[in-house]
Amino acid sequence: MSDFDVGAYTAFSVGPDLAKARKSAKMVAAFITWALRRLCSSDTVFHSVRLKAIGAAIGAGKWGEVGPLVDDNMIDAFVIAGDADTCKQEDRGVARHRSDAGHNWQPNRSGC
Repeated sequence: MSDFDVGAYTAFSVGPDLAKARKSAKMVAAFITWALRRLCSSDTVFHSVRLKAIGAAIGAGKWGEVGPLVDDNMIDAFVIAGDADTCKQEDRGVARHRSDAGHNWQPNRSGC
């Protein structure tokens, strides 16, 4: 996993209202979580039943069913959300992880 690029798996949602910014990123968080499901081994963080339901909803094109399946853990792991200053600060942290040669980055809140 040393070639894992965290920047490729980070969604941004910028806005003055944190709750709205997080909600706006649910679909992207669903896709990222589903794409990384094999790397995220902690069933206590990303419940396999929930991941299967996300995959089934995406596969069936039932987009309205996807959002409610995305939980806070998924957003915390793969989304940088908030106002512009908050997002800039968080992005600097991601950039530091990306520049660490040989570092196997793991989302600090996801258990992934």
